[in-house]
Amino acid sequence: MNNQIPQFGRNLKFLRERLNTGQENLALLLDFKRGKLASYETGVAKNPPLVDLIKISDHFKISIDMLIREELGLFSEIKLADIQSNFNYAKSHEMRVLAVTVNDKGKENIEYVPVKVRAGYLAGYNDPEFIKELPKISLPFVSKSKTMRMFESEGDSMLPLPSNCKILGEYVEDWHEIKDGNMYIVISEKGYAIKKVYKKLDNNSITLKSLNPLYVDYEIYLSEVYEIWKFVLYISNTLPDQFVNSDEILAKIEEMKLLVLKGKISA
Repeated sequence: MNNQIPQFGRNLKFLRERLNTGQENLALLLDFKRGKLASYETGVAKNPPLVDLIKISDHFKISIDMLIREELGLFSEIKLADIQSNFNYAKSHEMRVLAVTVNDKGKENIEYVPVKVRAGYLAGYNDPEFIKELPKISLPFVSKSKTMRMFESEGDSMLPLPSNCKILGEYVEDWHEIKDGNMYIVISEKGYAIKKVYKKLDNNSITLKSLNPLYVDYEIYLSEVYEIWKFVLYISNTLPDQFVNSDEILAKIEEMKLLVLKGKISA
């Protein structure tokens, strides 16, 4: 945090006063000294350590991102209550424990989820017995300290990446860590999606954007999401088709729409 982001101190004071809590009492609850809390509220302390930000975020059920970027005092009470009630959806480790398997050396395996077992995975993603039966793969060039899983793609929504390529994902435990515009594998009630993700955690949702511009963006509620995996790499025995600029494709689509409107071609 720096002088350009004064919202944190104001937000902290606002949230404390919203609960009619004094500095002494809140400091006790957060295991802070009162002077430290006061310095955060006034902005004297410019860079609170992450451990303190996490304590404050967890206490008020407001994400760190919102604490430092938003002006919470401008939010309606209904909006704030909705944000707080949905706070835990973004912390996937509070929803369930990920089922994994380990090899004979105690290292986590990389399970492989081919298209043919997708339906079963949606029902058994958190079932250790189901996960144990999945094929295992070894990739010596990826981190052994991360939880990884490989999924088989299907369809043309990922063009220019070929269909049936293998996508390696790294497990995302805390959904607050999602970076807008990055690729993720989203497992949800709706099925599988390998898309660019844009988070709307204050609205308890994420927006999914396909690499293929012919596919429209869509929004999904976090309450419908089972797992999120960050894209690491893909493996394929097929080279991608010749690259076509997405702006060119969209321009052609708009041109076709205009021709339809002008009656030069039939719809």
